[in-house]
Amino acid sequence: MNRHINIIMMVAVLATVFVFVAVPVKDPDFFWHIANGRWIAEHGRLPDTDPFTFTSMPEDPTKQSALRIRFILRSYWLAQIIFYAIYKFSGYGGLVLFRAAILTLAAFFMYLFMKQRGIPVAVALIISLFAGIYLDAFDGLRPQIFTFTFSVLAVLFLEGMLEPPAGVKRRLYFIGLPLLMLLWSNLHGGWILGAVIISICIFAEAVMYIYRRRRGEGPVAGRMFFAVASLSLLAGLANPETWHAFAGFFVAKSRLYHSLVTEYMTPMEAARSLHEYLPQFWTFLAAGTVVHILKFRHIPLRRHLVFVLLAVMGLSAIRYSVFLVLIEPLFLSLVLEPLWERLRKPPGGPEWKRLAASGGVIALSLSLMVANIAERKASPFGVNTRLYPAGAVGFIKNNNIRGNMFNIYDWGGYLIWELYPGVKVFHDGRGLVEELVFDAGRVLGASSVQIAGMPEWRGILDGWGVDMLLIRGASQFGQRIHRLVPVLQSDPAWALVYFDDLSLLYLRRARFPDIANRAELPGHLAYNQIIAQLGRVLGTHPYMKQAWVSMAEAHYLRGQKRSAVKFYRRALELDPSDRAVRDMLERIERSLAE
Repeated sequence: MNRHINIIMMVAVLATVFVFVAVPVKDPDFFWHIANGRWIAEHGRLPDTDPFTFTSMPEDPTKQSALRIRFILRSYWLAQIIFYAIYKFSGYGGLVLFRAAILTLAAFFMYLFMKQRGIPVAVALIISLFAGIYLDAFDGLRPQIFTFTFSVLAVLFLEGMLEPPAGVKRRLYFIGLPLLMLLWSNLHGGWILGAVIISICIFAEAVMYIYRRRRGEGPVAGRMFFAVASLSLLAGLANPETWHAFAGFFVAKSRLYHSLVTEYMTPMEAARSLHEYLPQFWTFLAAGTVVHILKFRHIPLRRHLVFVLLAVMGLSAIRYSVFLVLIEPLFLSLVLEPLWERLRKPPGGPEWKRLAASGGVIALSLSLMVANIAERKASPFGVNTRLYPAGAVGFIKNNNIRGNMFNIYDWGGYLIWELYPGVKVFHDGRGLVEELVFDAGRVLGASSVQIAGMPEWRGILDGWGVDMLLIRGASQFGQRIHRLVPVLQSDPAWALVYFDDLSLLYLRRARFPDIANRAELPGHLAYNQIIAQLGRVLGTHPYMKQAWVSMAEAHYLRGQKRSAVKFYRRALELDPSDRAVRDMLERIERSLAE
């Protein structure tokens, strides 16, 4: 009876985690991963240089950049092939299910770790559920999903090697860890985290080995542990980049570049700017800090050091916070054994406790699952096309347009997947050449700095031989109109040939004269896209002043002054102290009165 109840609870919890992490494909980085998988499958080898962009040089002039570029191009090859094979067999729906299954395994391994060590099943499942649904915040379909799950599995193997649970053969852990590192190092660069954790355990156990021998006590770790742990580190080097992977992984991008990517925000910045509060992270960080201090002498040195590592990583960037959420609960569950003992003896007796706990776990899981499903507005088995310029891509394909494209950064992977090899992009989410992010900002901002007798934005486009532009009219986060849009409206070298509520497509007339003559649209129609984009934003964020200002500006540039007045007034209601908005409003009202 108890066994059946435990199975029902486990299924309910894991099914809930599965539902939470089964989301549509929307991560822009997914597309360049699967495109690389397709390229590898078609060519039968790994790329040495980037085949998808026209801006990455065959040999980067700086050694550090070259190492990082090779790391990005070659370190995910097995995961990328798996993604492409699943797509060929079952489409995007199969990929959604695969991702959900891999991430659900992380919650399962957490539960398995705790159950093997005698933690009450209900407690182990609640902790696994609480940590597992945190993965919902990391909704990308990328090779990092393997690192999330394998990091838990690595800790399970390491702890099993050092303190094996009753009834489990230790040799399973000794065999499992080297095989895990061999597989992990060919799936995702995050295997380096596993290598660091293994190294910490080797160091900590070596220290304790020496300490115990000097005190005449028997060591916990024997020679077999040190041999297998070292072998596991060597197994991690069996990847295309071998030890060079460390150099590629640790070549840091600049602080300015990180400031442009939300994943690199600290948890405090995310709370302040994005209103993402990461409750699981802060809960386990606070609980871990208290317990590691109060129980310092009762916790093995290796766990103290791993906790410090994960805490520092999590506090440095939200993209790393997940590892503390997945691993620290395992350590806490072992330290709080006296608490679990008291929970085993409630006033109502053991049977009452089991039934109440089981019912509570099942009810909580099902209620969370139903609430999550009710919030969804579309099926999870597909691509969120509202995020990508599918209409413009269709226009390019239908007109057989080929050449070099200047594009929005987060669309780069999608465009690679859909348009390669006919179209190569300016840049994409890999950020192979960091300077291009800033060059793109100069183009979108229509920088008027003169270079060789021409504006900087034009010099960048001409210098790279750009044939087409695929952009949105306003920035995604700041919702400011790109200065390039009104400049292109009066530039005879470029023709607007397609727009919808998401994207604008411009062609260079000299490169595509026939299509430009046939499909050119009035330049002012670009503001329709901007207005549609801002309308979506204001529908969900009505108190974003800058979106109202940009909405007013778009109507003004389109010649609709009365509408502009209405939106400028709304912006002033939100911030009456904005002098620039007030001056613009007064100027328009004077012109209307004349």
